[in-house]
Amino acid sequence: MGRPDVQVVWFKRDLRVSDHASLTAAVDTGTPVLPLYVLEPSLIAHPHTSSRHIELVLDGSLLARARGRSKSRSNRPTALEVLSAAA
Repeated sequence: MGRPDVQVVWFKRDLRVSDHASLTAAVDTGTPVLPLYVLEPSLIAHPHTSSRHIELVLDGSLLARARGRSKSRSNRPTALEVLSAAA
């Protein structure tokens, strides 16, 4: 038995959901959608990354974890490792 079809939407910097073109396209397929955000160390260290962005991500992660919806991992894999594991 194969894996079910799933649409992966990788949120990189644009965390909006109300007007996110890729998210809308994935939902429109009618198959399950897996929203994915990877907090990469390189993103944190990037000079154009705002501390407000990091705070928003961390607040959302803590809220999801509290609600039992987070599949977060603490060993800090790279984005490629996360996407490879999800494939």
